[in-house]
Amino acid sequence: MRFSITTSGPFVDMSSLCISAKCVNKAASAANKLTPLAPSLGGFVSEARIFCGGTEVERMTHYARTERMLQRFMPADKRQQLYEEGFGAEVDASGNDVPFTSKAIAGANASVDVIWRPMLGLCQQKNYVPTAFLSGGGCVLEFLLQNTGADSCDTSGTNSSDYELQDVKLLVDVVQVDSGFLTSFSKALLNGTNLVIPVQQYACTLYAVTSEDSLQLVHARAYTRVNSVFTTFMGTATATSKELNQFHLGNEAITSQVQIGAKLWPDHRNDTIALHYHRLLHCLGIANSSATCNISLKQFKSDAFVIATDVEAVPGQAHGSGYSTHNASLIVDMRNLGSGSNKPNSAYVVVYHEALVSISADGVEVAI
Repeated sequence: MRFSITTSGPFVDMSSLCISAKCVNKAASAANKLTPLAPSLGGFVSEARIFCGGTEVERMTHYARTERMLQRFMPADKRQQLYEEGFGAEVDASGNDVPFTSKAIAGANASVDVIWRPMLGLCQQKNYVPTAFLSGGGCVLEFLLQNTGADSCDTSGTNSSDYELQDVKLLVDVVQVDSGFLTSFSKALLNGTNLVIPVQQYACTLYAVTSEDSLQLVHARAYTRVNSVFTTFMGTATATSKELNQFHLGNEAITSQVQIGAKLWPDHRNDTIALHYHRLLHCLGIANSSATCNISLKQFKSDAFVIATDVEAVPGQAHGSGYSTHNASLIVDMRNLGSGSNKPNSAYVVVYHEALVSISADGVEVAI
């Protein structure tokens, strides 16, 4: 799916951006239900990219999995709201919502209207994007879909995985301003002034797991400001547990530590499940607040295991206090991963980092 944002107004509020579509069950028989494993269209997306002025300003690979991980960090009510806004929430025989389960699209050619808000960095920040001043193509969003519907849907029994998206539209708020301001803004750009938009982005990298005992993941990409690092695992896929929703734990005796150069986080290794769980809450900034995430300790031990490390100098208090990896690689060191059928097959490292999008009369530049 590719969208070119061309509007009558000079500014766009990217935080209001959403995708509207009709999802159609293309099964041959009315008995074949289509049951997505995600609350909305994000579960169908493999990779998302944003271009401004012809320059790629953001790319999120393994998008469906990264979005699902971020949804687990939300309060339960907020996460359930995404299902209501997306495919709809499944209900039981009494008419009550089944938590965190998409409503099946029953019957051949049955359909449901869906609203999806992409969880991209440029869509989460509050600055208006001056699309009228972006030379070389304006603002373009691209979403690469998963290879097959089986990657995104429940394939147990006679369930269908054959779908089609129709009437796909991008919706976004456009901001009109005074003509005198536009003239001044244009003059400022022509005189060499840069408009800088700070963005916080997610970068996901896949690694193969070849050992049962220990694993060191070397993330060689350089970032100026790394805020947090999240590591998750994938085991054996099933009809209802796949890349987008499986966060596998092979061994409760797992230990972990993150290193950049000579600096270690934490100083002493995470060596218990309770400590890993606390580090996750601390990294999300909810350990000492009234906010919550929809991960209980029981779920953390089964299908929601996330190793989280906050590497900011002043967590949650200052902008741009993340750690630089320009002079040393980021290393995630883990031991006691699990054995036999419990051993994970792959690991995903998501780096939450700062980026700057600079808009000038000469074009758009990105600094990460």
